[in-house]
Amino acid sequence: MDCWPSRLADYLAREGRRPLADYLSRQRWFGAKGRQIANVHLLDYAVLFGTSRPAVFAIVVTEFSEGPSQRYFLPLLMTPQGEAGQAPDSDILCTLSNSTEQKVLVIDATTDADACRKLTDGIRDGIQWRGCRGIFRCMPTIAAGSMLSEPLQHAKRLSGEQSNTSIVFDRRVILKVIRKFDSGINPDREILEFLTTRTDYHSVPTLIGTIEYHESSGTQGSSEDSGTVGLLQTYIPNDGDGWSAVLAHVETLLRDSRIHNMGQRNDDGLREFVQQTSHQAIAAMRRLGTITAELHTALSSDSTDPAFRPERISPHDVFDWRAVMHSQIRTVFAQLRALRGSRQAELHLAEGDLASLEAGCEQRLDALQRLVESPVTKIRVHGDYHLGQVLKTGHEFIVLDFEGEPARRLEERRAKQCALKDVAGMLRSFHYAACVAQRQIHAPAHGEERIVAIWEQAVIDEFWIGYTTAAKPGRASFMPGTQADADQVLRVFELDKTIYEIGYELNNRPDWLDIPVQGLRRLLYDRRNA
Repeated sequence: MDCWPSRLADYLAREGRRPLADYLSRQRWFGAKGRQIANVHLLDYAVLFGTSRPAVFAIVVTEFSEGPSQRYFLPLLMTPQGEAGQAPDSDILCTLSNSTEQKVLVIDATTDADACRKLTDGIRDGIQWRGCRGIFRCMPTIAAGSMLSEPLQHAKRLSGEQSNTSIVFDRRVILKVIRKFDSGINPDREILEFLTTRTDYHSVPTLIGTIEYHESSGTQGSSEDSGTVGLLQTYIPNDGDGWSAVLAHVETLLRDSRIHNMGQRNDDGLREFVQQTSHQAIAAMRRLGTITAELHTALSSDSTDPAFRPERISPHDVFDWRAVMHSQIRTVFAQLRALRGSRQAELHLAEGDLASLEAGCEQRLDALQRLVESPVTKIRVHGDYHLGQVLKTGHEFIVLDFEGEPARRLEERRAKQCALKDVAGMLRSFHYAACVAQRQIHAPAHGEERIVAIWEQAVIDEFWIGYTTAAKPGRASFMPGTQADADQVLRVFELDKTIYEIGYELNNRPDWLDIPVQGLRRLLYDRRNA
């Protein structure tokens, strides 16, 4: 079947727009479902192996009716029709045939265990595959020798991810296939490599190797014409991610039969109940706060590498951050004002409420000035930090996925930030988990809302204690000079994250809009009284 890869390339060159557009639109990882595809064409492809079931790496360019184009990485496998098993329709790109009426299906190679093992073998052996315009190069790290010394057997593709595709091998290693191809240094690869080779931080997986695509010259180390399409790292046995653990705990708390007799208790009595029933879960959040502070300490530990060297936050930085926040506030509140009256009433957003909330957000931006007065450094951060990005391993946590928000440009994701931006993301995740747990068990009465608010404040307080104990204000370079300053600056980043959430829910999940709106009220008015 050596001719089939070139037959596929010819087919995609002639008729690829429709099958590629249809294929992309069916994928969970395709990040532009709201945009109209104008054209899709093959940029490059390389043949991995030319056996009876050849596999290829393809880079396709997707053009839209409006806005910039995007590139996607497609690992594909050609298999004789009838030998593809029960491949879901979403994994089938097209069917090819030849003059003798032989037919093959072109499917997603990540569905096939043998094809996946070829990729890990390629990383172990440092193989490269040449395409028409560039090179796919496997680059092992020093850990590859020990982690890949024994053959991998069982491969299982995970179903939970959206922006990427992950395959677990023998519960030893995990291969992340990065679907959206961006030229430049991938922050997930960069940060994992930094943490595991140049610091003592252990709460992350070990990077084993990468698959890079180098266009044209194929010059190793060039960031202008190259990018990462695969990451291989250690698999960490775990009890699930932080989101699932917190959600399950809050649901258990709300199903406690004693809760129905607590409607008349004062807040002191409710706090005592929450502390008794949630002691271990709350203590775990203090540990997570400590791990987060240790992460930021490690990321700020190298003063020689320009990519990681801490830099003092300047008045210009504060001006830019404030301008972006101000613009987002104006945009989101304009969208809220455009809601129909009945929807505004459901959310208790009369014009007076909107004006008060918007003014409160704008007023609190002034606290960013404290980042200049202290002074404080900006550092590399996680960039998309929430409960879904940490794995629970007994009483510890492992931090994952340092690629940042996939919708942002690569240079934005690699930019140094105030460390409290990560902290704010995690605190907002606590609020979402509490609200989603209430929704899932339909718990609007019997004092549940008061108990959940008290629980949320307890885990926020413990996380913040754990963080500030390990990264003390006035001592850690990335922290403001006093606890009061740190509290005020953190509140600004929480507000910014909440405004972002409101915009997201307006455009993607209108039924969830009440969650960030409620969070905004609590941040501005009454969280301190929970």
